[in-house]
Amino acid sequence: MSKESSSPTHFPKLTKPGYFTIPSISALSDFSSEQLSRVNGFTIANRHGKIVFEGFTDLRGLDLDKIVNIEKNDVTVYPDDFSKPVVGEGLNKPACITFYGTIAKKSLKVYNQALLKFLPASDSKLVESNKNTNSLTFKVPHFTRYGFFDDTDSDEEQPNPRDTKHPDYPKDKGEGLFSEEEEAQIYIPEFKEPPSRKAKEEAEEAEMVVEHPADEPKHICLNEHFRICFSPNGKFFLPTEKNELVPFSVAKPDHDVADSLELHLQYLEPPKIAKKVPGISGFSFKNKQNLWKRLAKLYIMKMNKEEWPGNAMLWSLVNVLYGDSTINTYEALNSQEYLENWTSTEHSPESVTLNRKRGLRYWIKAWNCLFEPLETEDAGEKILSQMARGEIKEAVITAIQSKNLFLANLLSQSTSGDFKRCVKRQLDAWLGNKTVDLFPESIYKIYRLMSGELDIAQLVDWKQSLQLVMTYGLPLNTDIQQAFEYFDKHIKEENAECYPYLPINKQKIDLCYYLIELYSRPKDAIENLTFALNPHTIQQNFNLEASWMTMVALYGVYYYSNFSDSFWSNRLNSNVDEIFKNLQKLSYAFAEELEFNGNWQWAVYVLMFITNSQKLIKQLISRHAFEIDLHEEFLIDDLHIPKAWIDEAKGLACEATFDYLNSIMHYLNCEDYYRAHNIFMENAAPQCIISFEGDALYEHLYERIILPLQEKSHELASWSFSGDLYCKYLHIAQRMEDFYRNEFKYSDLVELIIKIKELVSAMKELPISSIKQQAGISIMEKNLGDWHLELNQKLLVLDDHEENLPEKIYLRFIQRGDAIQQAEKFAGLYLKQMASKIR
Repeated sequence: MSKESSSPTHFPKLTKPGYFTIPSISALSDFSSEQLSRVNGFTIANRHGKIVFEGFTDLRGLDLDKIVNIEKNDVTVYPDDFSKPVVGEGLNKPACITFYGTIAKKSLKVYNQALLKFLPASDSKLVESNKNTNSLTFKVPHFTRYGFFDDTDSDEEQPNPRDTKHPDYPKDKGEGLFSEEEEAQIYIPEFKEPPSRKAKEEAEEAEMVVEHPADEPKHICLNEHFRICFSPNGKFFLPTEKNELVPFSVAKPDHDVADSLELHLQYLEPPKIAKKVPGISGFSFKNKQNLWKRLAKLYIMKMNKEEWPGNAMLWSLVNVLYGDSTINTYEALNSQEYLENWTSTEHSPESVTLNRKRGLRYWIKAWNCLFEPLETEDAGEKILSQMARGEIKEAVITAIQSKNLFLANLLSQSTSGDFKRCVKRQLDAWLGNKTVDLFPESIYKIYRLMSGELDIAQLVDWKQSLQLVMTYGLPLNTDIQQAFEYFDKHIKEENAECYPYLPINKQKIDLCYYLIELYSRPKDAIENLTFALNPHTIQQNFNLEASWMTMVALYGVYYYSNFSDSFWSNRLNSNVDEIFKNLQKLSYAFAEELEFNGNWQWAVYVLMFITNSQKLIKQLISRHAFEIDLHEEFLIDDLHIPKAWIDEAKGLACEATFDYLNSIMHYLNCEDYYRAHNIFMENAAPQCIISFEGDALYEHLYERIILPLQEKSHELASWSFSGDLYCKYLHIAQRMEDFYRNEFKYSDLVELIIKIKELVSAMKELPISSIKQQAGISIMEKNLGDWHLELNQKLLVLDDHEENLPEKIYLRFIQRGDAIQQAEKFAGLYLKQMASKIR
């Protein structure tokens, strides 16, 4: 049947990352419908294990993404019982399952107990339990869910949150994780059945507040740097340094974090890594001048308030305080074309100071969009609300629409120098002649606000209050530092609504407040800022991405202070150690979050900011070795990760899936000759001896494996009495092929017999570490014994010829075990005697 007879719907589907099949999906796409109905020995695998289906399998139309799920010590085929075919059809048939990593960090006693319990319960038969390859293979008659170590506790730490399982759900609210009183507070009645044991990859929207001593078993935590646990309703929580549990949201950010980090990478050049990772000090600036100005501008250009609100708010403020002061933040956030056509016009320090103050007002105006404008029929109340939001232009328009042109004229001049004093005098005059009694209450409040009475405004948050201080509370030439001090001393403490709490959490201080405080009084602010950027102190709604980037900026400005404003470096020198500590914590936590959300390649980038993090990076790459081809160019070219690290990860992945040939090649590429040699001796060479013979054996073992190893044999002290023995065996096998085809001289036979005896003697000293290796050596010894017998039989035929007598004497000495030198001596004496007789 031709390929054309297969419609696309007949082809099996597999798109899940990390999975592969034998034959491959691309190869199966070339099969006809008839061929797809009879695929022999079909295999599907990933880094956790593999399934080999016995006999012929019908793959037509199978959606392998939905049917097969292979996790750590857990395999499910047909998770939905309604769609599962009868036994013997589809993939519901006998198969061999292999789990990788079943014995690691498990005590032998625990492992054996689990094995004895698992096999009868699952109606499966043990095929192989290999401690050297750390794998377990067993045969099943059909498919249900098969999981090893399901009910066995483990002390090992879990490196990957995707592998973490929920702890057992309490059967009723009186037992389990919490006391009865606490259970009564947190119990959620809508749970009639325990939730799924499998960890959800996205958190639910609702947060649960938990206050409870962190007495959970250690094994449900991820790692020593950033621990995430599960509460009974499936939410995540963190144990803090004070031994309390607090909720932590792991919902995906409101934008693609990879886009944000890609912008970051455009201005930073990662270090060239030799053996150790130098950390942030190894990074260099691709453009050393005005780095943070350019970075802030770039962020504003790429994001908008709707898509990336957290990052846009943070970096637009960074630009106001430390970037180019002539950028109108309000216009930049509301118009993509603004920055594309913008050019800097900065000149004197005085103009920079005034521009920064104006920029901060623009920034507050831009982010007042977080609060809905006041909807009212009273034009005065609407104008008052617009003034509090910094929308002076909009307030003027409202006054004109209400036909109050005098007020509109005053509003348009309300930010000028002596305007406040003039309004104050006019207001006093109106109070004196009682004209003010004719004003509506809202209009009276507007005049009072323009005269500097800030307490009459209905403020929503601290940013609006600070904006009013800069606009109406202080003289026009007052800088940001003075305005902030006034706000902090006179406004913040007196008006609870103006305290700089987060809008979503009335217990945590807004990070933007700390940044303005750093600009205004850095000595006091740095301690508050490092506290605010510490994931152990601020967990709920904690933005790891924004906090990490802020900390990198602070530390980077200090480290490269000769390329930055002295304003920054002078304020950070004495606090760099504390900043660096928090940067380490944030990098661990942020990398964990990135890996959890599928951006593991960017987690590598984040870990590079930690000094001596090479072990962590190698482990991270190894965990995702099956996906590494998609990101290899990025890791090597952009992040400068050594190719040897990539090859090492690929070698581990190939070794785990028994692809020993490619595993050896990768280990040779990363110059791990010792590991390549061990795989050759324990697995690759014995496997070839068992599977092939003749020319096929020579091609697979010698040409594809031994030749590359021989080139590096000078790096291996044990090669001459280990790997070289296989070379000698193959040489003898080739000579025996010649022996069967051609006549051999007596001397050639003697030489070949001597080589066989020497090889057999050397093989007795070869260390054996696996059953496979023992089987391979047994086959070699049997073949050598058979060849030795055949050669001796041929010698008996040639024994009677006089010209063969020296070789015969020589061989007899060898067979008796006498020294080779003695044998050569007697053979030489005989030749001399024969020569003298002839003379």
